[in-house]
Amino acid sequence: MLRFPEAVEQAEAAQQIDPLSLAINTTLASRYRPAGRTEDAMRLDQRTLEMDPNFVPAHISLAAVYEDQQAWPQALDEYKKAVTLSPNNSAALVGVGYVLARVGQKEDARKIIVQLTELSKKHYVSSLEMASIFAGLDDATPAMLWLEKAYQQRESQMPFLSSDGHFDSLHQDLRFQNLVKRLNLPSPSR
Repeated sequence: MLRFPEAVEQAEAAQQIDPLSLAINTTLASRYRPAGRTEDAMRLDQRTLEMDPNFVPAHISLAAVYEDQQAWPQALDEYKKAVTLSPNNSAALVGVGYVLARVGQKEDARKIIVQLTELSKKHYVSSLEMASIFAGLDDATPAMLWLEKAYQQRESQMPFLSSDGHFDSLHQDLRFQNLVKRLNLPSPSR
């Protein structure tokens, strides 16, 4: 089901057609990561940001690369740049909240949850993304409640749940294992 090499192949084909497209370059970088090509992802995100330092998706993608490397200060810096450029970008705010949780700044992470809750009254905020902050806080019960909500809403990123590093802390939780089975996904790979 998780055919990362094929995803890379398709994104590389798109990039060959339009190598200057910021969106295609960022998409390719985001396909490199789960395919195990972290260094390629980093180089491509950095090159994309050289083309346009204000391109928010590239900051978010680069932050995710830093997360993979557990380079938390760099990840936080990239997410904060994205928030500065796009204050209501829920993906960037979630990234800030997740990293703050991972580095032990739990109160600041919880402030991000409050901010996202307020934002959700005006804009869509992904239940899956909310779950990731709680997972980063090692708070399994609310994380699972948000994951169940994401499942009920059929969120588009649910097929990647078992390979998403944000949920590593939940892998041993029977509720998480049950959800992975209901989604017919392979067991978590991390």
